[in-house]
Amino acid sequence: MKTIPVQRLIGNFAFLSLLLHVQYAIALNRKLLIQAPDNSVTYITVGHTKGLYELLNSSPDSDSPLSGLELVTQKVKRWVALGALGASNEEGEKVKDWNFFRNNTAIYIHYLIDHFPKPAYFVDAGAKGYTGKSLEALNPGNILRTAYRDWLWNVESKRIRDQRPSWDLATVYYAVTGPREFLEELGPGALTFDTEEGSRWVSGKVNPLHHFIVQRKGVDNAFAAELNLAISARPKKSYVK
Repeated sequence: MKTIPVQRLIGNFAFLSLLLHVQYAIALNRKLLIQAPDNSVTYITVGHTKGLYELLNSSPDSDSPLSGLELVTQKVKRWVALGALGASNEEGEKVKDWNFFRNNTAIYIHYLIDHFPKPAYFVDAGAKGYTGKSLEALNPGNILRTAYRDWLWNVESKRIRDQRPSWDLATVYYAVTGPREFLEELGPGALTFDTEEGSRWVSGKVNPLHHFIVQRKGVDNAFAAELNLAISARPKKSYVK
C-alpha cells in the first residue's frame, strides 16, 4: 500500500477547501442578492475584494438568469469600502494601502473602480481611534471579544486592553449610521488607480459614482468611545437563545 505524505494530503485538502469556498461564496452572494428587494443592498468590504470581483463577473445560474453585473445593478444600492487610506493627501501622491493594494488586491480593485455600476463610498477613518478595551468585561466566549483577543495576541503580542485601530468599525459605522458628527464626505472627485503605484483621490476629476469619506479632525477619542460602546452593547435582536 502506497503511503501519501501528510504534507501533500494537507495541501490537497486546503486547495480543495479553497475551491469549494470560492464557489460557495459566489453562489451565496448571488442567492442573497436575488432574495433582496431591488436597489436595497449596501455591500460592505473591510478586507479582500476578490469576492465582490467574482460576484460582478459571475454567470447566470439556476437561481437567476441575470449575470453578476446585471444582478448587482438591480439589487445593490451602494458599495461601502474600507480602502484607499491616505489617497486624499494634499501632495497628490498615490498610496499603496493594505486593502486596496498590498493584500494582493490591486488587480481586483483596478477592475472594480472602473466597472462597479453603483455609487461607491471609500472610507478612510479610524486610524487613530483605538477600540477593544470595552470587550474585556464580556463573556470569554463572545465571538467579537475572541476575534480581538486572538488578533491582538497572535499578530502583535498584545492584550485586549491594548486595543487596535478602528478602520473596519469606522467603515461599518458609516454604512449603518452615515457620517454623523465623526465623519464627512470630501467634495466631488474620483478615485484613480494604478496597479503599480496604487490609488489617489483626484478632486479635479469628477466621477459621480465615487465618494470619499474621511474622519473629522479632533474626534479620535470621542469616536473611539462611541465605537467601544457600540461593540460591547447587547444586540437589540439576537438569534441566539
